[in-house]
Amino acid sequence: MQDTDLYRQILGIELPWYVSRVELDIPCESVRVYLEYKIAAEWTCPSCGSAAPVYDHRDERMWRHLDSCQLKTYLVAVVPRVKCSQHGVLTVAVPWSEPESRFTALFERFAIDVLRATGAGKCGATAARQPRPGSRPDAPCCGSRSSEA
Repeated sequence: MQDTDLYRQILGIELPWYVSRVELDIPCESVRVYLEYKIAAEWTCPSCGSAAPVYDHRDERMWRHLDSCQLKTYLVAVVPRVKCSQHGVLTVAVPWSEPESRFTALFERFAIDVLRATGAGKCGATAARQPRPGSRPDAPCCGSRSSEA
């Protein structure tokens, strides 16, 4: 099995997208999976779903994915933009990520699960509330102990 086919299956990449190459960087402990799309692919407007021709492409983007074999894994792709007669020029939706995110949906899901399991999400909620009268606004949250006795 080729590395491109392995990552296609692991990531669940489907047409029109495909894995064009995989680059392993041992010193950086990372792997980059390059995704491309079939030229003859038919695209739709991300707003209304009507068929739309490719207008141009965004610059190459990279998304952080879950680690594979203990290596940081990144997906890299040039994403097309389409020209919709109703909505103008828009970037197509990619199946592995939310629009404008720099993380894959699976990475985001994992991060949220870790935050929930560790209770770290409470820290942000605590910081967002107004301090109680008489409390120190600079006191650490999440049950951390300050260095003062």
